[in-house]
Amino acid sequence: MHVDELYALTLWADKEIRNKNVPQKYQALLKILQQNTKPNQPKQPFEAQKEDLLQTLRAINVSDLNESQKSFMRELGLLDLVGEEGAKNIEQILYINALDIATATQKINQLLQQLNSALQKLQQIKSGLDGYVKIETELKDKALIRVYFENEASIKNITNLKEWSSVWFEIGRGVAMLHESPPEEIEVIGASRGSLIIELATTYFIARTISRIIIEILNIVEKILFLKQKAEEIKSIQLANQHQENLIKLSSQLSKQADEIKETEIENLVDSVLEAEGKAEKKDIINDLRKSIKNLFNFFEKGGDVDLTIPDSEFDEDDESLDQLDQPRDELVMELKQKVKELHGLKNKIKMLENKIDS
Repeated sequence: MHVDELYALTLWADKEIRNKNVPQKYQALLKILQQNTKPNQPKQPFEAQKEDLLQTLRAINVSDLNESQKSFMRELGLLDLVGEEGAKNIEQILYINALDIATATQKINQLLQQLNSALQKLQQIKSGLDGYVKIETELKDKALIRVYFENEASIKNITNLKEWSSVWFEIGRGVAMLHESPPEEIEVIGASRGSLIIELATTYFIARTISRIIIEILNIVEKILFLKQKAEEIKSIQLANQHQENLIKLSSQLSKQADEIKETEIENLVDSVLEAEGKAEKKDIINDLRKSIKNLFNFFEKGGDVDLTIPDSEFDEDDESLDQLDQPRDELVMELKQKVKELHGLKNKIKMLENKIDS
């Protein structure tokens, strides 16, 4: 993770956690639970404190963060304490321990200590970086796309670099042509080492199309993994020889169906993207779009990843590039942020399916 990303995370924590009084709202709930553990004392209702905390946690938009930032939050033990996951954890603790207030109190207290510890570490990082790191604002009315070259999609040498550069040129070209824009509309603005990450910046409407394609690709991947999971489950069932033979055939059929679904779904995706963008009549770009989608699908299959971020930025109402948008700028930004949230949710579901298949 870049230093500016780390510093931006500390600012995000101030804005989304400290300024929304999340620790205080954890503490307010904990205080009443502690009172209710005292013997011979009347029980106090805590519904109002619980709902106030849950509402605040759910208002925290974790999807504003990129994967590197979320990974660091996970290491701090902070990711599961905020957002929808944080709210679910609170609900689960109070539901499971509804008749055991002492255990619920202990668990909420542990979460609060974990939260305060993580926030303290972030504050120390912020204090050390204050005055030395400047958050760039060059992405005015641009979406940020991070491409992660990992697993079989990793770049280990100059030959890999040439191959994946060609693939990503075709991905970008196909989507850009859909909007009658040159590939140069997708700019390379940075790169980092480790598992190589390339940072791209592009217009909102190109980012919207890319997000639509990625979401549908992930939906296809989810279908394929679900079929493969069922095939593995059936294969593991032990029955008498006659029935076992039938199960093996069924497992084989499901595996074959998983392999065949890719081509069919990709063709359906090409058609749906053209229709969604109002370009169904543009027959001259179908091949480029198909190639773009197939390359992106293969990139995900090989273990690569793509993450989108929509930075908060000021915008100039006289900016001529805004005339190209087919909806108000603020509506488009909200739509993109919703798609990023949906994308992250799908990735989590796919990881769960992959873990089940591997286990």
